[in-house]
Amino acid sequence: MAGFFDKLKQGVSETGKQAKVAVETNRLKMQISMKQKEIESKYTAIGQLVYKAYRNDDFSSINSELENIYHEIMACETDIEAINNKILEVKNTKECVCGNMVPAETRFCPQCGYHFKLDDSVSAEPIMDQVDDNQRVCSCGNVMASNAKFCTACGKKF
Repeated sequence: MAGFFDKLKQGVSETGKQAKVAVETNRLKMQISMKQKEIESKYTAIGQLVYKAYRNDDFSSINSELENIYHEIMACETDIEAINNKILEVKNTKECVCGNMVPAETRFCPQCGYHFKLDDSVSAEPIMDQVDDNQRVCSCGNVMASNAKFCTACGKKF
């Protein structure tokens, strides 16, 4: 009976962690949305400047204004990139060169086999007692999804 309550407690704890991650991710996505709207308003300002310059046949007067708006857009894009990196950190994931999202401790991408350079202090310890039908175990002992093409720990191709 104690095993049941331990599993229940573990499940509740995991659900709480997932909820925290979801709330933080949504908050960060809202910040990205606000930055994208700010960029769109900058694009509108550029259009208005160009229209007025075209109508007055005088483009020389808008160069400094366009440059300022350009720098503001670049700052917003930099902020968006930083927020996206924060989302990856919150989710404890990273993006492979192939575009696949993998857990942060992954050494090899399960889709393309890309080798991530990690600190020696990071180790991916297999959890052998939690293997189910949707997973496979590599000869190195690592547990991963059954559709993985490469081992996430040693890079062995399946």
